[in-house]
Amino acid sequence: MPGRLARATPLAEQSAGIGIWDTDLATDLCRATPTFFQLMGLPPSDEPFPNDRVRAIRHPEDAPKVVDGFRQALAEGRDLYEVEYRIVRPSDGQQRWIFGRGRVIRDAAGKPVRYSGVDIDITERKRAEERLRESEERFSKAFNATAHPMSIITLREGCYVDMNQAGLAASGLAREQVIGRTVRDLGFYNDPVTAGIIRDRLTSEGRFSDLETTLRGRRGPRTYPAIFG
Repeated sequence: MPGRLARATPLAEQSAGIGIWDTDLATDLCRATPTFFQLMGLPPSDEPFPNDRVRAIRHPEDAPKVVDGFRQALAEGRDLYEVEYRIVRPSDGQQRWIFGRGRVIRDAAGKPVRYSGVDIDITERKRAEERLRESEERFSKAFNATAHPMSIITLREGCYVDMNQAGLAASGLAREQVIGRTVRDLGFYNDPVTAGIIRDRLTSEGRFSDLETTLRGRRGPRTYPAIFG
């Protein structure tokens, strides 16, 4: 393993934020590159070190699944194992997200003898995913709380992806009667030509609000000021 680690390009490894490691499964001792120690916030070592040093910094909620998942992979005869988990770096106390990918190396008899792979810091990706989730939650709350009928429709097919409670109430239909069906299927627009006009303007302008639409509903046709985009 020292030779393989030495052949890794340090600059590329550091730029990509990838730590490389190799574990002897018989001794549970690991060797790793400098970037690995930087990612983990551990003191660097040129000598093999016990894997318990890494296990100790894993988040308590994630630590069991990392070990159990690897054991299950071995039991099922799978050589490739991937997992995402959190650590608390000893160097600065930061909580970071790590993506680990490793491959089991077997001897001539098929017995697992080594486990080699990479760890990548994916904290920024996880933060972006969390911000997106929070944004979607805020939109969903606003979407369903407004008293004005609103819907989400695919531009090309005119297929309903969602409709808020006010829209469902105005239409007199249940959600399952709307979602997945098209504007043409449901015939909401009093003038069928309106759907084509809206699609063309969205394609060319992206957003507009100077068009009133007359929609059929359970109480007959009603005209609404509308915002499209």
